[in-house]
Amino acid sequence: MDKNIKISNELVEKFILNRSNKITKKTTSYSLLSISNISIHNLLNRKMRSFILIFGIALSITLLANILLLFKIQEFSPEETDIILLKEYQYWLSLISLLIGFISVGNSVMLSIFERLFEIGTLRTSGCSSFQIIYLFAFELFIISIIGGFVGSILGFFAIFLLSLPDTTINNVLDIFSRNFFDIYPIILLTLIFLSLIITLLSSIPALFKGSRYKIVETLSFQI
Repeated sequence: MDKNIKISNELVEKFILNRSNKITKKTTSYSLLSISNISIHNLLNRKMRSFILIFGIALSITLLANILLLFKIQEFSPEETDIILLKEYQYWLSLISLLIGFISVGNSVMLSIFERLFEIGTLRTSGCSSFQIIYLFAFELFIISIIGGFVGSILGFFAIFLLSLPDTTINNVLDIFSRNFFDIYPIILLTLIFLSLIITLLSSIPALFKGSRYKIVETLSFQI
């Protein structure tokens, strides 16, 4: 019985692959620009999923953003030593939040790919290669991580008032930050965006490769 089912599945797979090859020959292969447009379209159509990923990335780097901002502020105002008196637990919290963000982003990407297996199968039958499937999701994650890094830097600034010492006044921080805005914020922002890119892409590598290696018959069966 199991042998017959296996043979039947192999025949179905061969049929779909043959059909896919015929379709692929008749259609022009996707360019990276068209794949990028599909990625943007997917982000706009899946606003809630995109928001969850962006928010998760932003939260994972918020504490680190807070620490980086405080250190940078001290560079421009060494006399305000009370501003930079960070406690050891803040460093550990930032590392833990990065680890949690790494795991949560990877799980979210895996779930997103699983939900879109039929879409992957459809793209594969219409001429998309495995590399283009990886690029499709990687481009989405690239956009999400940039937005997440930007949001995380803003949250990190507000976290200063929540995690700094009681004797640190809001006026002191705002005054130093406003006077040296273009010397402080752009560097922090670029650092956090780069970090969010690394976290997002590294945590998504297993999910991306797994999604690109699904057989066409497996992906299409999820909609049948």
